[in-house]
Amino acid sequence: MKPILTCTVITNKATFQNKSQTARAYSRKNRIYTFRRFLLDTFPRLSRTVNCNDGRDDPPPIVLDVAGGKGSLSFLLQHVDGYESVVVDPVPNNYRSIVRSIEFLARNPAVRRERAVEGWEGHQPLAALLPRLMKRAQIDTTETAAAWTEEENLSFFPPASHLKLYFDNALVEAVREYVTQSKIDEQTAFHDWSVFFHSASARISFNGTRNNHNIISDPHRALHTIMVADLLVGFHPDQATVCSKASKHVCHFMFNISIKSSLCMTRNRL
Repeated sequence: MKPILTCTVITNKATFQNKSQTARAYSRKNRIYTFRRFLLDTFPRLSRTVNCNDGRDDPPPIVLDVAGGKGSLSFLLQHVDGYESVVVDPVPNNYRSIVRSIEFLARNPAVRRERAVEGWEGHQPLAALLPRLMKRAQIDTTETAAAWTEEENLSFFPPASHLKLYFDNALVEAVREYVTQSKIDEQTAFHDWSVFFHSASARISFNGTRNNHNIISDPHRALHTIMVADLLVGFHPDQATVCSKASKHVCHFMFNISIKSSLCMTRNRL
């Protein structure tokens, strides 16, 4: 039986001058940032690994962002913290809104300083993270980013890798079967996985994803990414049960987390 830790992540409530802005709205607006902070605080070894890898060829920690949608969490983990975050979702990545916010904050330093203050009504966590974003992207100054077009800024923040799959029971079973059968016949086990992977990918329409060059389409790479992941995180209630099953067959530790809804996170090899 794998060890299980159940806990709750709660966004700090700000003291609003404008009472019309509710704490719930504040929480929904910033919960991705709260979840990111929770991951860093809960798994400091991941952060230390990233720091130790600076200037080295060792790969960064790999995070599977289950049902990651447009990739907001993966954007932060990748471009602020240096993780390799892989979105597992049929929806194509799209974080232009974050890049637009970066441009706005870069062009308005006074607003950026004001919004970086935690607890203020208009607090925007991205404002406090902007210096780290710029440093990791090797952008000299915020003024440089402010002068670029949206497409130029997007080129400095490449999208996370994308497994265009539903993270469902079928995927968990396919991985479980591979793990079991590969001990007997690796070639047959991988063939069966490859058939499943192509079939599962074909279930999803290519509308909106045709030009998404970060999609992982190779079954070898897809399986390797799943098998070596350090963290498995899910932000939606329907992912919790599936993540638990995945942890039983694939990973070493499992954590169930709640943040305004049920979350699931599985830790491997840490």
